[in-house]
Amino acid sequence: IVKKAVIAKLLSADPSRNFRQDSQGWLQEDARAGIYGIEVSIQKDRVTISLDTSGDALHRRGYRTGVLENGAPLKETLAASMLLLSQWTPDRPLLDPFCGSGTILLEAALMAHKIAPGLRRSFAAEDWPLICDRQDWERLRTEAEKRVIATPPGLQIFGADVDRLAVEMTYQHLQAAGLENAVQLSVSDIHRLPPPPGEYGCVVTNPPYGERLGGAATANEGIGGLMAQLQENDWSLFALSGDATFEEQVGRMSTKRRKLYNGKLPCQFFQYFGATPRRERRRDVPDRESATTTKTGSDSNVEGVAGDWNCPKCKTLVFGSKEACFQCGYAKRND
Repeated sequence: IVKKAVIAKLLSADPSRNFRQDSQGWLQEDARAGIYGIEVSIQKDRVTISLDTSGDALHRRGYRTGVLENGAPLKETLAASMLLLSQWTPDRPLLDPFCGSGTILLEAALMAHKIAPGLRRSFAAEDWPLICDRQDWERLRTEAEKRVIATPPGLQIFGADVDRLAVEMTYQHLQAAGLENAVQLSVSDIHRLPPPPGEYGCVVTNPPYGERLGGAATANEGIGGLMAQLQENDWSLFALSGDATFEEQVGRMSTKRRKLYNGKLPCQFFQYFGATPRRERRRDVPDRESATTTKTGSDSNVEGVAGDWNCPKCKTLVFGSKEACFQCGYAKRND
């Protein structure tokens, strides 16, 4: 119906134009001019008609070759959002112990290599000469390719899953993206997964819950055991779960929670902040002369800047911009 209405409008809008028509009076289509997909959205009494410039949905990057049976893969955009909301940066180790088909790992590898999300896919509008010349698309792709980092220094990304088929599919997706050497994979149950090497790492994961795979309680308990081992190396945990008892099963209250939607399913993004590596001082913070030296333990000195405060509960040095201790959760306002 919409297509016929659009054609009728085109034919009546400019009678002077010589549109090619078939024997029944309909407009003849010319694929050389591009295929224009039309989207129709109806909300209550409002109808929106738009052109689909993307083709495949924008969350698709072009590397996903399959979906696990009975699996519930994250959308690539949600996985990327989880990484951006976490403390992870490419110079810190990353682990996903429930990697499934590898979406979180793939998004992390793309970020580390500075590969633009749409670089490995095509868009419907590329075939629309009336909108944009194909040379412009090629120029933008060339510019994006120049930003790619072939071998990010010190990159450590680890993935594991108890399902061998899941790990094999993750590897296939890594190959499709040209990133098979960026991630170290293993088939392992979380209760037997050896802690990965490195300090200040991040566990970013989407453990089983709801209708997905089952065994949520066991998985969450495994996360708690793993984090107990990683805590001494100052690792952080960021987990998306729809399980209301997640914190109870992990054995720790989260530092912060954020509501996210996995499709139509409301979830909580549980954030457990560990220590972060000390980075080079920015120019806009006080220099060494204005810094203060503060005790954070019986025999350790950590240099802080004016405004930093000591947690009276666990004696951890906390940045002045933070209202709560990242180690024990003590709130500064309690003072």
